[in-house]
Amino acid sequence: MKTIKTLALTCCLLLAAVPLNASLITIRPAGTTTVLTTITGNWSYSPSVVANGFTITGENVWYGDSGFGLNSNGNWGNFAWVGGYCYSGDCTATINLGGLYASVGGFMNYAENGPVPNGPGDPVISAIAADGITVLASYDLFTDAPISTPGGFNAGAYRGISQPTADIAYLRLSGSYLIEHDITLSSSSTPEPASLLLLGSGLVGIAGMVRRKISL
Repeated sequence: MKTIKTLALTCCLLLAAVPLNASLITIRPAGTTTVLTTITGNWSYSPSVVANGFTITGENVWYGDSGFGLNSNGNWGNFAWVGGYCYSGDCTATINLGGLYASVGGFMNYAENGPVPNGPGDPVISAIAADGITVLASYDLFTDAPISTPGGFNAGAYRGISQPTADIAYLRLSGSYLIEHDITLSSSSTPEPASLLLLGSGLVGIAGMVRRKISL
């Protein structure tokens, strides 16, 4: 009985030690996934567009499901996407999530050209609070979690942001012709990889202690 109480107490202490911070997530969490369907045929752009129930705004937002080149990362075709219009705009698209969530992200890709003078800049995803201004967390995918799909077709990867509390109201995409195919929303946060490693190591240690106790 004493061993069980000690185990429970240690687990609580480990959980309390897990840092509650925003984190960049690269594996799609459990939640609701919606493909950002827009139009069929040639792509178009507008200051605002509704994509399968999500309102997306920017200086100019581009959208469609026709061919879209991503330089060395290949291209998308007959595959719905939205993003910021980079040719003559700020290359930013802000997705109104329609509520408050702890994690948000989606399947995305970008033109793998890196920083260029007077160009669209690095691909960045940002979680924005309900006021539409406060940046809760922001990550440069080019340096924090690169996507590399040389010559791929409709290729990409999941990238998202998790918060300890459900206070993300908008997801912002910007730079490097970053486009997104779908969006996953979750009301619960996803632990950081480092936090999971810490918790896993602690539980392994506890299991060893219990085995030793039983063998005595």
